[in-house]
Amino acid sequence: MFTYKFCGRYADQVATNSSWTNDHILELWQRPKITTKIFPPCDTSEVSNLLGRAKRENIMVSFAQFRPEKDHALQLHIWHTAVNSGQMPDGSKFWLVGSTRGPDDEQIVKDLKLLAKQLGIEKSVDFKLNLSRPELNEIFSIAKVGIHTMK
Repeated sequence: MFTYKFCGRYADQVATNSSWTNDHILELWQRPKITTKIFPPCDTSEVSNLLGRAKRENIMVSFAQFRPEKDHALQLHIWHTAVNSGQMPDGSKFWLVGSTRGPDDEQIVKDLKLLAKQLGIEKSVDFKLNLSRPELNEIFSIAKVGIHTMK
């Protein structure tokens, strides 16, 4: 970690590809004047076209890699509270959509499935892992997704 921090002192420009990475680099290197958050280019026209055609269903969708810092367990607890509030329409679903990088992330998914079962919400929760671009587009067409970004 010392070497990593030390190297940051010699950068002329720093580019990060997410809010989390940007915050992490700013904390470690403390070089806000040369640090810029960028995002990889992504064609969103396919998704935009799908949004207008979607059939309405009551589906909450969470898009995030299955990693510890994403705190999917908290999302399941919130879903549990929402379902048990009596204010959710019948048949409401919660889809956790994301990728896994390897065995550690796959264990996170197993633990989350167990938590959903323990909370009694497993029938309303669906895990969609490592989907292709067309499969992700299908989720947009089914769920009529509204996008909201959280830090």
